[in-house]
Amino acid sequence: MQAKEEVQDRNGVDAVVFVGPRHPGALEKNCIEVIVKEAEPGEFVAFHTLTVNDVWRYLIEQHKRDR
Repeated sequence: MQAKEEVQDRNGVDAVVFVGPRHPGALEKNCIEVIVKEAEPGEFVAFHTLTVNDVWRYLIEQHKRDR
């Protein structure tokens, strides 16, 4: 399971939030959120990684409904 949403960082730069398990076989409660943006063409930087919080938890539920 992995869900994503396109967002912008605080400077208005396009970024993507990914929500999913921390490793294959992890339980749903072990999901993390990772936000990445393109640093240079073809190069991406993760600038936010945490255990999934309430801000992005809806992506998990949305993914379940869309399956």
